[in-house]
Amino acid sequence: MTEAQTKTAPYKVGDRVEHGSLGHGTVVKIVAAGGQVCFDRFGQNVSFAHMENLSPSDEAKPSPIAANDNDLPFINPADWHGVPMPTREWFLDGLIPKRQVT
Repeated sequence: MTEAQTKTAPYKVGDRVEHGSLGHGTVVKIVAAGGQVCFDRFGQNVSFAHMENLSPSDEAKPSPIAANDNDLPFINPADWHGVPMPTREWFLDGLIPKRQVT
């Protein structure tokens, strides 16, 4: 084995790293001396054969941004008392109900 094959990656999964042109990212996979990093700016995984081009990063992982910040509606089940139950709709009659998790 060559020296490059016996080397292990200097980072572990979850470590924050920085690349000169790609910016900050998080290590998501380690394979031998290389691995994959998900970069914040692109949101895509980039594979590296060797991780010498990366340096440790102190920048925190950005928090995910919600698609919307609307409040969930409050539903009171007591309002349904005495209301007739709707008939079940079927995708395949008697076998697969429509809009139901099975």
